[in-house]
Amino acid sequence: MINHVGHGELIPLIGFFLALGSYELFELVNIKGDLGVLLVGMFLVTHLKAAEISKALMGFKDIFLIGFFLSIGFIAVPTLEMLGLATSLILLNPVKIMMLKCIFSILKMHCRSALLSVLSLSNFS
Repeated sequence: MINHVGHGELIPLIGFFLALGSYELFELVNIKGDLGVLLVGMFLVTHLKAAEISKALMGFKDIFLIGFFLSIGFIAVPTLEMLGLATSLILLNPVKIMMLKCIFSILKMHCRSALLSVLSLSNFS
């Protein structure tokens, strides 16, 4: 079926069809649909048009990912407990930076490399 699709606007359509169809097929026989999508994805990865389908669906993936995080952000109402936890994590950040600097000093990293690594690692959490 994928070989007869050709190129263009039918490529994303076949990607959605395969994903949603395999999900529904597995749900029909009382198996989690996520497993069906995973299996079809594993079989599809060896196909010649897999890269083209992936490239065509990348924009949709980004839109769905943004929608997912926005929906979580709109659902989660901040509480005082969350505010306290966030404040304590912010206050622990300098302690983490000093611990990383000490670890890198023990490992005998050059000062400049250690500093740049610590700054980079402290930015991610």
